[in-house]
Amino acid sequence: MYDIKYSPGSLKDLERLPKIIAQNIFNTLHEFREIDSKSNKNLFFEPLEGFPKEKLFKTRIGSYRAIFKIFHDEKIVYIILIDNRRVIYRRLKKMLK
Repeated sequence: MYDIKYSPGSLKDLERLPKIIAQNIFNTLHEFREIDSKSNKNLFFEPLEGFPKEKLFKTRIGSYRAIFKIFHDEKIVYIILIDNRRVIYRRLKKMLK
């Protein structure tokens, strides 16, 4: 079982969303605890293209996206950003500069 960890920024992202949307995102992300690192490890998410060095992943939750990194050795899914799909990739690009 994987642990879900949130960056301080991703927690702020959740706090500023309407409660029902934040709860839906939170519940969806906690399904990642069931990732099997040997098979179907990409069942709920896909690699994020355009940032090959960082080896990031994304998942869709309605019109929102979550960007995260997986540390298989430590069994951690680290949530980096959560935002609307229209702005999340611009925010990520700024953050990684």
